[in-house]
Amino acid sequence: MLPNNHLQLFAQQLASWSEQIIENGRTPFRRVDLFHQLQTSAGVCCPPLIFWINRQSMIAGGLLFLPDSGSDTNHVKEAAAAESLGLRHFVTWETERINIWETAAEGNTLVNSLPLAQTQDPAAFHHRLYELIDHLKLLSVTGRIDTNEISSYYLLNLLEETLALSFPALLENCRMQLSGSTSTLSAEEEAQNWNRLTLLRLLSLLNWEILPANVPMDQLTASSEKLLALLPEPLGQTLLSLTPKTSLNLPAESAVAFHHLLLRLQQIDWQSQDNRGEKAIYLLLKLWYGDSASKTKTNNNHRLLLHSRELAPNCCREISHSGAQLAANALARVLDNRTHPLQLQGDTFKLSSSFDETFLHANFYGDLRPDPLLRRELAGHLRNSWPNRRLVIPGSLPFWATEAAHFLGLTSQNCKIELHLPANWLDLLIDSFFTELIFTNFVLETIDCRNEERHLLTLNRRQEEAATECLLPENSCRSLELGLDHKQAASRLLCALELPSQLFGLFTDQQLVLLTETGVEALHPQALVCYSQRSLGKQLWEMRTQAPIPDTAEKLLAEGKKVNWLVPEASCLKELYEQLSTKDLSTDDLDLDVRLTQLLGLPTDVPNIKVKTTTKDATVTKQVNRNLTDEILRLLEIEGIPHFPQTYLYRQATGPLSNYKFTPPLKLRQELLGQYVLEDSKGQSLMVTGEETKDALLLASILGLRSLEIPIDRQQTAEMLDSYRQDLLKLQNTITRLCLLHVEQSTAAHRLKKKLWQQLPLPPLKWLSS
Repeated sequence: MLPNNHLQLFAQQLASWSEQIIENGRTPFRRVDLFHQLQTSAGVCCPPLIFWINRQSMIAGGLLFLPDSGSDTNHVKEAAAAESLGLRHFVTWETERINIWETAAEGNTLVNSLPLAQTQDPAAFHHRLYELIDHLKLLSVTGRIDTNEISSYYLLNLLEETLALSFPALLENCRMQLSGSTSTLSAEEEAQNWNRLTLLRLLSLLNWEILPANVPMDQLTASSEKLLALLPEPLGQTLLSLTPKTSLNLPAESAVAFHHLLLRLQQIDWQSQDNRGEKAIYLLLKLWYGDSASKTKTNNNHRLLLHSRELAPNCCREISHSGAQLAANALARVLDNRTHPLQLQGDTFKLSSSFDETFLHANFYGDLRPDPLLRRELAGHLRNSWPNRRLVIPGSLPFWATEAAHFLGLTSQNCKIELHLPANWLDLLIDSFFTELIFTNFVLETIDCRNEERHLLTLNRRQEEAATECLLPENSCRSLELGLDHKQAASRLLCALELPSQLFGLFTDQQLVLLTETGVEALHPQALVCYSQRSLGKQLWEMRTQAPIPDTAEKLLAEGKKVNWLVPEASCLKELYEQLSTKDLSTDDLDLDVRLTQLLGLPTDVPNIKVKTTTKDATVTKQVNRNLTDEILRLLEIEGIPHFPQTYLYRQATGPLSNYKFTPPLKLRQELLGQYVLEDSKGQSLMVTGEETKDALLLASILGLRSLEIPIDRQQTAEMLDSYRQDLLKLQNTITRLCLLHVEQSTAAHRLKKKLWQQLPLPPLKWLSS
């Protein structure tokens, strides 16, 4: 966890001074890193400053920490971080002094201390930093752990560093290969798979001492191709069969990184003590995929895994996009002397017959939207898995949803299905054939929402009514019968997942009902209008749709039925309307809100409903014809929709990239001399340099992204943003032209344009005009 913003700024200032001292002085250090992530025996640690002698070889000269008032005085994490870099010392820069510590099994020992003057003069801090670096010169030699004593966490960080250095060249190569081609994986996923698979092949050859010493860099992949066949089976054949094949040459930068790793591992004799090399492999695999082997008790002969993100679980067959995932599981099973299942690399569309297994575990993820050519191909597969249905794949449907639909169509009666989906799956797919297939053909037994990013659905393929158990993030449980009508089932499930407990109690007691479930003909239209003007009515409307409330009773009734608005039961609505019509009743909004809560038996302090964040322009006034909307969307996809940052990384980015991970939305918290501090919804802080970087991150947050890769070169980032804005202006003109072509009235065409814009993965129009 990063320290507070003030300590971040202070660390950045120390790093700037350190770079000046290193550049102008005589030290063994070559660079200083800020908050470089390390894997340690005490968990993930990000030291504010690391002084590197050679980062690629994982040779550091010192670590500097900035403990705050709540820090552990025993410095357990700091000592673990030092151990993970092969050091016996670390530094803490505290309020009154700079302390240099030496680590030992029995505890940390203070070996030196530099007092800090009680002044705010930067020159005093700069002077003390100079003295500290002078002390670290000697400690960088005398304080190193012998190579035969280094820990497996040191090796783990060395492996991770190699992957980080190799990845940019692989990513650029994958982008060039995927440009203009149809693929079910993004360039980032392809590059990560290639990177990890290459490393696992080399580690396997090293672990079984098959790879000869001093392999020339240009023969790295060619040599491994011949030697993999000598590995224990079925590991050897598995690593040979997975893609990318070993015959595919690595980019020069990646080959250099892996060759350097081999030399470094040989230099430190990585397997010499206590099987530390094998332990490092285990740590690496668990870091990537976790460890579920001990949790799995299902019979091997009846379990299929699809795109699992677990390490070596028991199963009889596993299918994955990722060759690295399959290779990791094969390697872990060989090291554990366990049996191997049948493995297949690819997606579910390679299968056409029903599954024989009685227990299925599938994991679907990704942001890819198939292009029109791929959608036609996938529609053919769906005709095989759902022969009695004609399913049309819209352009807005992600690839994983189509694959999941095909997967569900191949299941057999009474099989048990575990389905891992993105947490927004119901909002994203509520009007698609995906939810119709689930609620019409399957019993949804449980839905586990305790993971904020993923939902775990437990399904059974049989047609009967049964209660669905919803496990919510606050560890509460709700039980609800969804019914057989798929539209009402989806709306009822949304209520179970999103309503505060008091309102959910009213829903289960049928004091709040879906508009399609109540006696609409018995309602006075003006009663609905009265309810829509109340705070509760507005919140429940926003929970269903981001469009504003219609301005007439007829439109409100029609739109409310389409979105399955949650309203009070008929008698309560009637009484509310009658009280509103009473001449002596105050028309104060707060008074009317209180009257509604009293009618429903609610306290006046009902918690606000969590309204979903949106990027839609809130000016849509009515629903347009769906067929016309879909047709124009299809034409826009043919002309091309700009995607940030993917489209512009292909076109304009050269050189290394910076990767940022966050949970949207992002907010700007601090700005100082070109330095920006952004904070995400979980309270994590991101410190970035340059207005371009800040704007790119805020844009990514608006688009709902959770990670962003942009060039380190800020000029390239500025050019990407400018190109994206220009492309959006062109797209706006195209949408306007198509709307005027299909709709005669200019006002209706303008509304249609805004409706289309909100359905595309684009920022709001106000961002474009800002």
